[in-house]
Amino acid sequence: MLGVLANRPRHGYALKQRLGPGLPVEHQINDGVLYPLLARLERRGLVESATEAGLAGRPRRVYAVTEEGRAAFLAWLHGSGDEGEDLSYDLFIAQPLVKLFFVGELTPAERRRKLASLAAAARTRLAAVEQIEATPPAEGWSDVGRAMLDLSLEQQRATIAALERLGARTARAGA
Repeated sequence: MLGVLANRPRHGYALKQRLGPGLPVEHQINDGVLYPLLARLERRGLVESATEAGLAGRPRRVYAVTEEGRAAFLAWLHGSGDEGEDLSYDLFIAQPLVKLFFVGELTPAERRRKLASLAAAARTRLAAVEQIEATPPAEGWSDVGRAMLDLSLEQQRATIAALERLGARTARAGA
């Protein structure tokens, strides 16, 4: 949320529109999640709000990231604490790769380091899954177990390949 507000203030409806397109219908952010989250961020001093006139003259609350919120966002963006986590269906909410949406906030050198860090974390996850594959259960893999293992292997390999391609494009572009 801080990343979405980092470049410009937005009202709740605009936030939902910005966040919504990338989410599956069952994960669309609703008012019961959005506004308590914004209130919590405001209590923590990470965002501030002001009331402004809307298009139809009705007042609406507009949220902006504070300096403390921007610092927290940049600490998350530069950090690597969550990059060892596995991929999940919560891609746009709690996922290390969501940092890629905000690489424009990084310098070219920071961008290259972030891509390398994300790829290294994916390689670590791949090695862990390959270790599991190397030591199958005594009774062998069930169909579902093998399918899940294959999915995880493919997912990590695809992530690594995509990050490497992005890193190469970034290097060629001098970014």
